[in-house]
Amino acid sequence: MFWSILKSNFTSRSSKFVAVRPNITALRDVCHLIEEGKLKTKIDKIFNISEIIQAHKYRELSRTCGKVIIQINDK
Repeated sequence: MFWSILKSNFTSRSSKFVAVRPNITALRDVCHLIEEGKLKTKIDKIFNISEIIQAHKYRELSRTCGKVIIQINDK
């Protein structure tokens, strides 16, 4: 059941907001998908925390193709 929900929410080109309650079974399912290489995250751009204003402008003005990451530490 979880896979059908995940698939239906992430296969279209438009983005959707999904709010869920913590569910350990679903989290394990997601972990297995990541471990198997069936679920991947695409990162569009990484900004340092000192560039937070530029990051927000980038997200608002660009057609991002993936996640915009705010890096908090230098690790």
